[in-house]
Amino acid sequence: MGFDSRDYARTEGPQFDWDRRGGWSAVKWIIVITAVTYVVQFLGYSRGDQVTRLLEIDFPKVLSGQVWRLLTTAFAHHPMSVWHIFFNMVVLWMVGPTIESLRGSREFLAFYLSAAIISSLAYLGWGLFIDRLSPAIGASGAVSAAAIYFAMKYPNHVWQVYGIIPVRAYVLAIIKVGMDLLPMLIQLTGGVSYDNIGHSAHLGGALFGYLYYRYDWSVAWLWPMGWGKQWQKWKSGYRRRTSKLRVYHPEATKGDPRTSDDIDDRSLTAQADRILQKLGEQGEQSLTDQERELLAEESRRARARQSRLGRPG
Repeated sequence: MGFDSRDYARTEGPQFDWDRRGGWSAVKWIIVITAVTYVVQFLGYSRGDQVTRLLEIDFPKVLSGQVWRLLTTAFAHHPMSVWHIFFNMVVLWMVGPTIESLRGSREFLAFYLSAAIISSLAYLGWGLFIDRLSPAIGASGAVSAAAIYFAMKYPNHVWQVYGIIPVRAYVLAIIKVGMDLLPMLIQLTGGVSYDNIGHSAHLGGALFGYLYYRYDWSVAWLWPMGWGKQWQKWKSGYRRRTSKLRVYHPEATKGDPRTSDDIDDRSLTAQADRILQKLGEQGEQSLTDQERELLAEESRRARARQSRLGRPG
């Protein structure tokens, strides 16, 4: 298999291959968990809707210490409105796999969960500011963060609205932000918004998505799934500073049929494979400068090998 043909080496541009690395992606897990939660909510709705009451943002309960609601609300939707969950999950399906392919599964999951909490805090803060303390549920804030990140990364990507109207991603982002900002301005001037939508949560998520892209943040280290990787990164930091691109093998002597160059080629390829695996799992931002240099060297050698093989002898 050639260097450029490895699955986890292809990360450029919008991609929608959910099984890029095999198994289930983070996007799939989020959608499935959200769908299962919705089914449980729906089945329990006639019996007092206790599941929704447990997961939703409830101002007095959050302020009294039930902070998990800042996150769980993103996995709950109105049980009597299938369109609420449908549109959120469709947008996540459209933009999530691309972001996950760029940043890695762990980082994308951390991004989504962080966006959910940030959007909940935005909703909580705005509600306290305008003195409107109504409960809320939905993944719209986290999905807005993903949509804005996608629009910043690929502003000229064309979506087909309703399957027929071509609109660029940045235009949709501007329209969406405007539709959320206008009702908040009406509330700010003393008016009342009757659409029963958490626009402040949407804007909070959108702002987080913008800042995440603008400053190239990484947030996996804030969550348990990133602690092990972060510890390994810190622990191996000193080794990487002193390691060299080429590996010395004392067993490769003049009389050894395995020349030093052959051994170095095999060692470099093995290291490149490990780095590409890391690239596929954690995204491009996880690579060090030395690892990028090693991949470039392996790419150069691969092209040289292909040139030698293709030369008539």
